[in-house]
Amino acid sequence: PIYRPMIPYSPFYHFSAMLFALFPWPLEKTATIINAIGDASRVLLIAFIARIGGLSQRVSFLAALLYALTPVTFLLHAWGNTPTTTGLWWTLVTSTALLAWGHKLSDRKVFGILLGLHVISMLIYTVTAVFHVVFVSILTIIIWLMPQHPLRTQVKSMLLIVYGGLALATLVYYGQYIGPIIERTIPYLLKSNSEHTGASAEAQQTFAVY
Repeated sequence: PIYRPMIPYSPFYHFSAMLFALFPWPLEKTATIINAIGDASRVLLIAFIARIGGLSQRVSFLAALLYALTPVTFLLHAWGNTPTTTGLWWTLVTSTALLAWGHKLSDRKVFGILLGLHVISMLIYTVTAVFHVVFVSILTIIIWLMPQHPLRTQVKSMLLIVYGGLALATLVYYGQYIGPIIERTIPYLLKSNSEHTGASAEAQQTFAVY
């Protein structure tokens, strides 16, 4: 039998959200304030990433402005999913730190700080953790394909930090779900994909007959 998929949503955002109770106003208002601060800081982080990438100050600010003015950036806030927006903020901070300190990865202290940031980022929210691993993996491939890029020699260390963080996050929490994911999630996805493929083929045949 095919059961509903097992998605190991992390409780660590909710643990951190317990601090919301320290403020005298409703919890929802605290979440909104924190989201607003995080969203405002994204503009600065994007400008900083652009500067790290060698762009001029003007172009960096234009990149940040483009993010601020693009309507799609507000879709998640309209959706109202605070754990997702918080997880995305953590992945952006982690990516920024990785790029900013990428040339210092031989320093054990820097390596340890970045590894810790990755563990926190991956434990905050499951879906954004997956996106972050995929994003950094693609990013390192792009960097490796650019012979003159200053971080090209650090690609292995960058991957070690990302997948090391994933391994530690798995050890701390996600590891207990490996069995259910293999038994339930993967068969569910395969079955859903086969049904979708079959439905698409049937629709094409129907259209051809028509």
